[in-house]
Amino acid sequence: MNFRELFACTRRTIRGRYGRVLGISLLYPLAWLIFRIVPCILAGVLISQGRMTANMLIFGGMPLWTLFSVLWSVLRFGVLLPLCCGTCGRLTALTGLERRKTEGVRLRTLAAYLRAVYFYACVELQRTLLLLPIIAGLLGAGVFFRYSIDLPEGGFPLFLAAQCLCFAAACGLYYLRFSLGIAAVPFLWLEQPDASPFLAVRKSRDMLRGHYVYFILLIIAYLPTMLPVVTIPFMLPHFMVSCTLFLHIRMREWEQQEASPVDRFPVRGAEIRTCA
Repeated sequence: MNFRELFACTRRTIRGRYGRVLGISLLYPLAWLIFRIVPCILAGVLISQGRMTANMLIFGGMPLWTLFSVLWSVLRFGVLLPLCCGTCGRLTALTGLERRKTEGVRLRTLAAYLRAVYFYACVELQRTLLLLPIIAGLLGAGVFFRYSIDLPEGGFPLFLAAQCLCFAAACGLYYLRFSLGIAAVPFLWLEQPDASPFLAVRKSRDMLRGHYVYFILLIIAYLPTMLPVVTIPFMLPHFMVSCTLFLHIRMREWEQQEASPVDRFPVRGAEIRTCA
């Protein structure tokens, strides 16, 4: 499917249901933004009153703030989880690509909620672990750069600082690719809530392998139209529906490819027979 077909399908999906799609599209982003802004506002107030410094904020020199950050992260995860599942489920239903309707997917029971917590916590753990090399590289660059200040022309520590920066940049690019690769994980979970989170991550990455450029171009196509804040309510529904359609179409294509295996039998030397 090319961009023209994808955008046409997006317009047909939204036509006559714009208000409903807008409400679904704004729910999760607004909640995510609130949970991100509140700690920043609180930190700014504490710093302005002199109760905390920027170094204490970055390096965790204030135990109460560290405890607050941990508890706030747990609360954010617990609240955003059902919102994410609900948003993905409703967008899937609007596109007409929903194939499974179960009580567990809707998180109506405690068991379903705990199963979703385990699934998404494992996914977030994999993504968080990829941040550790980036942080280590940046910290190493800072330490070596500090040692190079007192040396003529920087010396060997400056070289090590540059290598640490390159390492952090390479790990950052891999982190971005990993984050794009797991974009289909919520939709895979909607179709199979009992699936393993590690297998879902691998399946999503295999499914999107070779399609990263298309996905990035799709995001870039909407990005300029959403830079002005006033246009976000008009373009966000189109963006989220287009991404949902793209991921579901890619899921169907990948499933068709997996359903048509190739039997590799020696037929007249190097011939390969494909089983339909």
